[in-house]
Amino acid sequence: MIELSDFHDFRGIIPKKIDVSIQQALNDFQFRSLTKAKETILKNGKYDENSLKFIIDSILKEAVIRKYILQELKGKKPITLKKATEILGIPSNRVIYEILNLKDKGFIEEVDEKRVQGGTAKLYKVIDDTEKIWENYFKPVEIFANQGSCNRCGLCSSICPVDAIKFTEDYLYIDESKCITCGLCYSFCPNSFRLDPLYNSSKKSDRYLKHSKNFGYYYKISSGKTQISELMDKGQDGGVVTSLLYYLLDKKLVDAVVTVKHSRNYWKPKISIVKNKNYLTNASGTIYAHVPILSILNKVKQFNKVAIVALPCQIRAITRGIESPIKLPIFSNIKYKIGLFCMKSFTYERILTLIQEKFNITLDEITKMDIKKGRFILHLINGNTISTSLKNCSEYTSNYCQQCYDATSELADISVGAIGSKVGWSTVIMRTKKGQDLFIGAVKDRLIKTNNLMDITNCQSLVDKIAMKKKENYIQIELGIK
Repeated sequence: MIELSDFHDFRGIIPKKIDVSIQQALNDFQFRSLTKAKETILKNGKYDENSLKFIIDSILKEAVIRKYILQELKGKKPITLKKATEILGIPSNRVIYEILNLKDKGFIEEVDEKRVQGGTAKLYKVIDDTEKIWENYFKPVEIFANQGSCNRCGLCSSICPVDAIKFTEDYLYIDESKCITCGLCYSFCPNSFRLDPLYNSSKKSDRYLKHSKNFGYYYKISSGKTQISELMDKGQDGGVVTSLLYYLLDKKLVDAVVTVKHSRNYWKPKISIVKNKNYLTNASGTIYAHVPILSILNKVKQFNKVAIVALPCQIRAITRGIESPIKLPIFSNIKYKIGLFCMKSFTYERILTLIQEKFNITLDEITKMDIKKGRFILHLINGNTISTSLKNCSEYTSNYCQQCYDATSELADISVGAIGSKVGWSTVIMRTKKGQDLFIGAVKDRLIKTNNLMDITNCQSLVDKIAMKKKENYIQIELGIK
């Protein structure tokens, strides 16, 4: 059970007030749901008793801090996130998360913006009639699927303690006979409430980080291609991603990598867990058919150190899980996030339809798919290349794509894509020190060759232009679920 000593690192906590918050938090619906369903959860086998206790304790502690922040800010004038952190004496990441969480629940609203050094900051205020809001109710992740906001990352199926969530390519299904209404799926869904202020807050203090409003924070941009002979003909646009995975496994920086490979039905994607660097060639090359890669996370918790290759929307889901104050064991072993550039994604069935309707050919005739310079390109067995404007493919893309504003995997450790580099090379954006060390290490080991003669300024300009276009096309859907 939660005690006052659990908050020793929060210098601003007032004991009497935190005691009140603890009592209020004991009524939190997630805490009650998981506690009540303990035997059912343990019987299902996804979480053992120690893991479940750890999760429930973190849920209760999160609820305590949320209740505390709410009562401390109630009745006060509109406040910025930075000022709230200063007066509450609670770590900034917790303050930012909980204020955004309370906003999603309807207790806090954005009321204005304030000019601050370097730009503007949003002002937040607790609403007057908080008593009229019923917080303790269950919001299933299915609401995102029903309103076209689900990106099919697969995370919710990995974390569901009773395996009540199932996926098909175009649908998410919740088995209500199994569901315990704990709401974990909603809490961890990357589309539940945006956490950009949280992700950005820790980066602003790093003076070595550069920033683009269109493609995020980064240390350095480069261009590279593989020097591993087995990958030269198999990798997509330089084979850099596979080379990075090769380096990680070779140096034992990870025990396994999670990526996507071609199945026997060549263009149908299959999630792959690779433990041996020599088997990476099976997972090289880009597959434009979407796959719920995060549905595998519960199966890779057996490994101590894991790297994952994912699309921007999937990288955001992983980052949310890592940053959440509710602690789930499936995120603790993810050591490297390698993000891909992405403008559009397709389900397998839709890519079949696209190829048949726009090109009148079969999958058997295709050797490679590509997206470059605004065109969807097919390389054929007979040596020919055919293409169509990406605009002509919009009706075939995943429903979620129009609601995505991230083209370059801004929250990855390192991002890789074709935009900005010449044919046969990959643009590489090093976003964290870990990502930068990874790329430098692979270059020093002569697994990757860099193009020192490339005009990085021109490369950066092209990346910025494409990333801006995706942000401009972003459509935000109001769920209307409060």
